[in-house]
Amino acid sequence: MQRSLVNLIRERTRPLFKKRAIPGWFLFCWKGIGLASNLDFLQSKGRALLEFLQAHDWACFIAGLVWLSVLALRRSGAQFGSIDAFPMDIVQISEIRFDFLPDSPLQHGWVLAYEDPRDPVSFSAPLETFAEGGLSMSVNRKYAIDLPIHKPDDLSDMLRFAVRYSESAMIFTQFEATSDNGKRKELLWIKYYLGSSAPSFDDSYPNECTVWVKGRHLGGGWVWLELRLLDVVKQSWGRKGWVYGSLTKIRLRGSCSVSTIRLFKSEDSNRI
Repeated sequence: MQRSLVNLIRERTRPLFKKRAIPGWFLFCWKGIGLASNLDFLQSKGRALLEFLQAHDWACFIAGLVWLSVLALRRSGAQFGSIDAFPMDIVQISEIRFDFLPDSPLQHGWVLAYEDPRDPVSFSAPLETFAEGGLSMSVNRKYAIDLPIHKPDDLSDMLRFAVRYSESAMIFTQFEATSDNGKRKELLWIKYYLGSSAPSFDDSYPNECTVWVKGRHLGGGWVWLELRLLDVVKQSWGRKGWVYGSLTKIRLRGSCSVSTIRLFKSEDSNRI
């Protein structure tokens, strides 16, 4: 209980130390800042601004308090049910393209995760313009491929791509997790489906959690996703005391199509 309270306080106060909190702190602490108005090196415009703030003391104080309260109380994703897949404040780190087609991804960094050896797998490029640089994988048996994520791309905590699911399709991410007390590390999986159910665990797969995500429908069975891995982990594995560390693998399973997969690091990430 004590650890959960500490984690809650840490999570709620973290936005107060981001760039977007500066205006709130400025307004909230205007009286302390106002003491500097007597320093000779300040220009007249600086003194004029401080005099304005001093003349509207309560309005500035309340505006700053509201600003900081909104940042502290704002939720970055849905608390229950599916996970909203549209974030803000991101910087692109890298992208995963499939321009090597018709060569197999296994010849270009992807590795076989598992398979039932029967009929061959077909790889082709999607026809849709928004899926440029993407991959269509057609297979009628159990088949999955992994892309190991290396430094510095492992710093990514957000993925952006379009996807078209089939009945056999599954999209996974593997990440290095750290226990909330910082004493343990583990490689854990998240499997993504489209829908509005809450994250769930299956005892048959102890290192895997299934989450349902929302996206923007593009037509023809395609959905545009932006997956905030920090939020996804917090709302799934976070219930078991795990914190997102770094991205280690992306897995495609079954018949599916994906566009270029772009990797981002969010401004809200507190990792170096």
